Amino acid sequence: MPWPGDGQDAGASDAQGDPELAVARFHEYLQSRATILGRPDQLRPPVSAAALAAAERRIGQPLPADLRALYLIADGEMDTNTGSLFGGKAWMPLGMVVATLEEERDLYATMTKQFGWDLAWDWVILDAQPPETVRRCGGHPGWIPIGTDLTGNYMAVDVAPARHGHPGQIILTGGDYSDGPVYVADSVTSLLGHYLTALELEQFEIYRSGDAISISAPDYGMGPRLLIGGTEILDDVTPTLQLVTLSGSSLIDLAPLAAAPNLRRLHVWCPVRDLAPIQHLPIESLHIKLANADLGDLDGHRALTSLAVETTAFVDITPLRTVSTLRSLDLSKAEIRDLSVLADLPELRYLALRPYQWEILLDQGKLPATLAAARLIDDSPSLDKTVAWSQRLGIPASEVFRLSGQLR
Repeated sequence: MPWPGDGQDAGASDAQGDPELAVARFHEYLQSRATILGRPDQLRPPVSAAALAAAERRIGQPLPADLRALYLIADGEMDTNTGSLFGGKAWMPLGMVVATLEEERDLYATMTKQFGWDLAWDWVILDAQPPETVRRCGGHPGWIPIGTDLTGNYMAVDVAPARHGHPGQIILTGGDYSDGPVYVADSVTSLLGHYLTALELEQFEIYRSGDAISISAPDYGMGPRLLIGGTEILDDVTPTLQLVTLSGSSLIDLAPLAAAPNLRRLHVWCPVRDLAPIQHLPIESLHIKLANADLGDLDGHRALTSLAVETTAFVDITPLRTVSTLRSLDLSKAEIRDLSVLADLPELRYLALRPYQWEILLDQGKLPATLAAARLIDDSPSLDKTVAWSQRLGIPASEVFRLSGQLR
């Protein structure tokens, strides 16, 4: 599964960093920190021009000019276990930057590598705020880590921004940002300016018994990105919404969601009147409980990648033939009028069905040619049943394995 950000338009703006200003601000920042902590930060000796050039060759491109200037002052903090120069994260030595980048490039190459095959099909990566500044990825070769908390979270310079971003902008990424990266500043230079202002206004925290300083990133929150609750939350819909989860028992009208043009994930656990209000929204993950069992409004949808349908009435899935982006489909809680349509879905990779639905599909010889993962939805399938099902999918009995035990 590719990252949605892989297909985003690239930024065309110029870098915003200023090496001379960055150096001046860095020295002032160090002095202010020393006054607050009662001691200077312990920094490594400067990186040589030759070492810097060698690191850039391994990275595959030059570092932003303002960041290069800082490494010519010092090669990061002396102890990354206790450092806190970048908002509570330690400034990484250049060798650590290169090694971490090479490791992360492999780990976050695709959604499947990061989340696993069973989660990647239905994962949604949110857009940063401001929108279209950072690519919607969990990792990217152009994200160069420069600060670490040693728990898998990084401050990074982004040299491959989205269309409204700037090369050399600062972002937060890593394990705590699995829903998407966070935009911080347009450059290292601007970040240092933010830190100086925060120190001057005493907007920081001292922790580790007075040994470290934490400064929050600039807040670009333009409104809520997530709403979870009953139908009453539809009164709070704003253009910034990207995730909505609704629950309840009464019939619901989705019309208010038309005011959320950036909606990416919609999970609705109460019966829905119709899908017309969301047919033009960029929803990628849709879990829906249909009252009238009509998918016609999804005809030609341009963004939908994952769909789960629940209904007690027979539903026609023919409109899904025109959803060229659909990769994941769960029909295990629906009654399908014609399962043979599944063979006509051009990009389907993951399919979840109940046992009788699989039997119908396989008896018809209509298994989707692009299928990569199949799931049998059954409360308590016997081993014999699952082996027989696997064999019908073309998996030899010798390759079927079973795991049992307790998860602790």
